[in-house]
Amino acid sequence: MATNVEAKLWAIKDGLLLAWQVNFNNIVIESDSEIALKLIENENANNIALSTLVNDCRCLLLKFAVVTLNLTFKEGNQCADKLACLGSSFQQDYSDTFSNCNLLWKKKLSLWVQRVGYKTETQLSDKMESGNPTEQLIRNLYPPIEPYSTGFLKVSDVHTIYWEQSGNPDGHPVVFLHGGPGGGTSPSNRRFFDPEFYRIILFDQRGAGKSTPHACLENNTTWDLIDDIEKLREHLKIPEWQVFGGSWGSTLALAYSESHPDKVTGLVLRGIFLLRKKEIDWFYEGGAAAIYPDAWEPFRDLIPEKERESFVTAYHRRLNSEDLEIQYAAARAWTKWEMMTAHLLPNDENIKRGDDDYFSLAFARIENHYFVNKGFFPSDSFLLDNVDKIRHINTTIVQGRYDVCCPMMSAWDLHKAFPEADFKVVPNAGHSANEPGIAAELVAANEKLKSLAKKNKP
Repeated sequence: MATNVEAKLWAIKDGLLLAWQVNFNNIVIESDSEIALKLIENENANNIALSTLVNDCRCLLLKFAVVTLNLTFKEGNQCADKLACLGSSFQQDYSDTFSNCNLLWKKKLSLWVQRVGYKTETQLSDKMESGNPTEQLIRNLYPPIEPYSTGFLKVSDVHTIYWEQSGNPDGHPVVFLHGGPGGGTSPSNRRFFDPEFYRIILFDQRGAGKSTPHACLENNTTWDLIDDIEKLREHLKIPEWQVFGGSWGSTLALAYSESHPDKVTGLVLRGIFLLRKKEIDWFYEGGAAAIYPDAWEPFRDLIPEKERESFVTAYHRRLNSEDLEIQYAAARAWTKWEMMTAHLLPNDENIKRGDDDYFSLAFARIENHYFVNKGFFPSDSFLLDNVDKIRHINTTIVQGRYDVCCPMMSAWDLHKAFPEADFKVVPNAGHSANEPGIAAELVAANEKLKSLAKKNKP
């Protein structure tokens, strides 16, 4: 049974989180901040559950504090990025932040840090040097950046892929593998990487995004994509690179690294998808419907009852119909089903992507094409069976506890087969890389690989 203090903190945490994520509501922030601070000051927080709640509230309060201290917009964003944390543990050395701000800001920030119970800068630095493995350095996304070069690479008689580079032209190369398949890249994908250190390469896989021809299934297999990655690497004259992929991107990252382990310096994998029958059945044949029955009904109702023995097959017929309107209707339903289940909290902007016929057609057609063909893998357990080829590669696996699209069973199976990899479970997240806890872990994973690369640099 929750204590009265615990119940209040839960309510305050939820209120603060919603105020931040949904609508920046100063009234909620001010009132809940005062209540939470009093509870935190008066509570020893001896039990683990309450200690976690206290930490979560402190982290949220700190994020609100830095944007309500009359800082400049730039300073406020910088400070929020440096100090925000939505996880259950918190450790932050903000000495670099202090060194780049004016005296008034330092005083205001120091007062707030002390008020919500955090240690001073010196104490934090001492604590970090203790080497406690349970403590984490958590960062937010990097600021938006633009590419310094873009281009198109003809990879077959049929397909031409779009690619771009951003960040440091002389930096450590990392390639971003998008999801779907068929999802394409977006500018926000660049923000998981330190642009001063990384040479960031994004590309749209065959038929997706800006690649041409749009939504084309001809010569579009996992093995074609692996060949494309190699052609792009050679085109950009990159000897080896770090590989980053989530959802289907994790599938492709595993397949690529198992095929070319000598070309991979590190792996960051998110929302693990091994493209096994039980994973497809879970999401497309009624399993996930138990959690999202409201989102499932429109997806189900597009298919007549007599065809419901296999929704993937029924959608395949419609997505490859000669009638373009039938294709679009199926694509919208398919895409909305995934977009409505991708976040722990509903994300209207993401759901609206299902109404974009151009995006939905590529997303749904290519996804379905790969699923009908079992990922073009020779066996259901192919990726797990070949994991020994990459066990020497520094790898981090990030998984949302409440991921409905790619449930944790797959990440767990990969973790058991690949125990050398760091395994991070985000307790308050679903599938999307853009959820705060997942984004923080992804950035932290890239920071870890950055540190290793710096140490190993001749």
